[in-house]
Amino acid sequence: MKIPEKVRIGGVEFDVRIESRLNDGEKMLAGQIRYMDCQIAVTEESSHEYRCLSLWHEIMHGIEQQAQLDLGEDQERIIEAFARGVYQVLQDNGARLFDLCVHDNKCEGG
Repeated sequence: MKIPEKVRIGGVEFDVRIESRLNDGEKMLAGQIRYMDCQIAVTEESSHEYRCLSLWHEIMHGIEQQAQLDLGEDQERIIEAFARGVYQVLQDNGARLFDLCVHDNKCEGG
């Protein structure tokens, strides 16, 4: 998976940024969604796969907020479970789910 420059969630376009030393003022973070700034940040201090997983985690927070869900005290656990699930399914089945062109311009999936 590549990390895009932008991602649209609920009709709102978020800039995706890779930042160093990402924190919330109290602890280091793997990712952060900034609703008012329309930004999603992921840390550069992890592997590419973990950055992708962190991006999905923040996208799930964006979907949660856009849908006005209240996941209660299990919010982070639920978000993490869905982020890992979506990332794994897309990694394993992306060409089956989408019309993707590979390097030799042959399209798969359709």
